[in-house]
Amino acid sequence: MPELPEVDSYRTGLDKMIKGWKLKGGRSIWQKACIDDFSIVKDQKIKGFDRRGKYLIINLSRNHIIIHLRMTGRIDVGLVTPKYTTVEFDFENGQKMCLVDYRKFGRVWIVDDANPIVNHLGIEPLSTEFTIEKFRKLIERRSGTIKPLLLNQSFIAGIGNYLADEILFRSSIHPLRKANTLKDKEIKDLYEEIEPYTVTTIESVAALVKSVEYIINNKLEGDFVECGVWKGGSCMMIANTLLKNDQKNRELWPVSYTHLTLPTNREV
Repeated sequence: MPELPEVDSYRTGLDKMIKGWKLKGGRSIWQKACIDDFSIVKDQKIKGFDRRGKYLIINLSRNHIIIHLRMTGRIDVGLVTPKYTTVEFDFENGQKMCLVDYRKFGRVWIVDDANPIVNHLGIEPLSTEFTIEKFRKLIERRSGTIKPLLLNQSFIAGIGNYLADEILFRSSIHPLRKANTLKDKEIKDLYEEIEPYTVTTIESVAALVKSVEYIINNKLEGDFVECGVWKGGSCMMIANTLLKNDQKNRELWPVSYTHLTLPTNREV
């Protein structure tokens, strides 16, 4: 499932690629994916992109296109309509922007105001408002178990299964712990792990996931080796992508340089 890193990668990538392009229309190939009037977007230019949780917000001259990729959605830009496209938008330059989703869970909205779609979302974990004091107050008010709480988009926006699992593992907190039983140190540890646990940028993490999916989809053989591991975030992304695609026969080798000695003059 695309989560905060993948959606943010689309935000930055599409901003560089199609910002300023003029739309001439669009359509729903699978009607349930978008029930709004596509004639609204005609002659509007793409002004920029925002993200709220897992929602991608495309700002037009007067309106907004909002996309939620759900389980298996992706966004393609090109001259052809890919297989499994559920919604497509056409540009005056002949290019298309398509929501490609073989499970048909993804949704698109064309709206005057984005707020009614995203107002239910909780605090952004990468925002300046996400402080330890704010997080502690949020946690102390909740009596439910911690993992479902992290997955609750009205609590914290953008965290999904693979991020929640990694955050809790690195915090040494059992997923079934009651949120209001966490001690101060555990809350602090949890808060610190909700921030990115890898030195890899969001864009690079999303590119890594796409690379692993490319290897799987094209049936390329072999195992995975990460040379130069810090906290293991990239390895976790690879492992989760493999497991989501039922790839259990590949090995993953994390290699750290921490304990290696400097090369000798002869080796250099």
